[in-house]
Amino acid sequence: MSNVTTAYADFTVIDYQSDSTTLSSYNLSLTPLYFSPIIPTELGTSSRVVWDFGDGTSSDITSTSHVYERPGIYTVKLFVYDCFNQANLATVTKSIVVKDYITDTFKVTTVGRLTAYTGTLTNELVVTQTIPFYVQNSTITYNVSGSRSDNYFQLTPFKYNHLERYNSIIEKSPIASTNTTELVEVDNLNVKLSAVYASINNGSIQTSVSSTPSSIIVGYSGYDVFYYRDDTVTPSFNLTFNRVNDNYSNTLGITLSGSIIDNTDLDHLSITSNGLDGDSLPLSTFDITGIKFVNTPIHFVVKLKDALNNSLKNTSALGLSSLTVKLLQGTTLLPTSSYSVSSLQGTLSSLDCGGYFRGYVTYTDLLEQPLTSITLTVSSSNIITTSLANIGAASGSSSVFDIYPANYYQLYKKGEDFDGEATFKSLRFQETLLDKEVMFTDFFGTIFGNAESDPECLGKKINERITNFIDNTTNKLLVSWPKYISYKNQINAAV
Repeated sequence: MSNVTTAYADFTVIDYQSDSTTLSSYNLSLTPLYFSPIIPTELGTSSRVVWDFGDGTSSDITSTSHVYERPGIYTVKLFVYDCFNQANLATVTKSIVVKDYITDTFKVTTVGRLTAYTGTLTNELVVTQTIPFYVQNSTITYNVSGSRSDNYFQLTPFKYNHLERYNSIIEKSPIASTNTTELVEVDNLNVKLSAVYASINNGSIQTSVSSTPSSIIVGYSGYDVFYYRDDTVTPSFNLTFNRVNDNYSNTLGITLSGSIIDNTDLDHLSITSNGLDGDSLPLSTFDITGIKFVNTPIHFVVKLKDALNNSLKNTSALGLSSLTVKLLQGTTLLPTSSYSVSSLQGTLSSLDCGGYFRGYVTYTDLLEQPLTSITLTVSSSNIITTSLANIGAASGSSSVFDIYPANYYQLYKKGEDFDGEATFKSLRFQETLLDKEVMFTDFFGTIFGNAESDPECLGKKINERITNFIDNTTNKLLVSWPKYISYKNQINAAV
């Protein structure tokens, strides 16, 4: 018969709800786990304990609490030493499950297959995301395969890229000044997230608001709506989303498929100064400015639009014939001998360069009095391809502007009389530069302007801003000075 006595140590784990059966909790300061040892008397009442919580932390407090910072399965060990810390009397191990209260999710959903007409928005792409409090918000990138258009952000940088055929994810961005929205191309999807709060109520953790006593941020959630737009007919394409941040690397892998059908609903033509006329929402921000001059090019961009103001860029299916540009005074057609039309891109005989014509009209007649209420009108006859082979026409008018004699109505700010071409020529002291007319006239003169250039040209605008900088800042101080004197007098009187 043996005289050896065997004794076993143990420990209990109690969650924030005083439950000792689950061995699990959340990684929140609201939901700590409480650890208590069970040491038999055979091991000695003065035994020393050490806790290893499995996450790189430890404690020598007999009964203690612990909060895990990250979710996972942790192995907790209890070591029992004798009173002289010379012998390990017992070792106990248990597994603890730690969970997220807010799970990390990202979803892209749509109703059915992504099918749309060229230049229009597809079904809504509803993007929802939730992340725990310790996860950094990730950047969601996307890739389009199978499209016959280049991605907008892969085009060679050019200020008229919005006129080219391309594909992109679109976000509706609010315009505060007009209480409307505009369509903006985005190269990644950043969901606007709001903080999610939680607190303990009647012994249970519940989602709450920031004003709830003892509430903490447990994560973030939100959703945004995006759209896919493509300007070229595509039988089948795939739209794949991935995300990259410090926590993850291309771990999303959501793929949606769709197709783009030709939009032949040509309804009207738009005429603006630069082609920024708003898609799905007409904008007047870039109408042709109201004051123009004789012999000064009046730049304009013509675009093909459907009834909902979407841009049509696949013009080969529209059967377009010639494009006609007219200059009107009221309803009176001005003689073509009075003006000329020049092309910067596209031709008057065909718009098959992506659905737009970019050029300028120059009024050449000498004037003693201004022409008022001039309208640039563009029309295009076309054959609408339908089963009935209907023949129709599309037209559009620009904003109204006035044409003045060159020296009849010129109101300049100081510095707008800058002649950039002449200034550069006056500085060419070297003999080798005196005959370089191409550089100084065609290059510098084009960029910085001359005496006849529009005040909005680069050289005149920069010179005007520099010239008037001191006056502008001084004027602001002068405007505020009387108020300062008034306030000072009031203070002195009160004292």
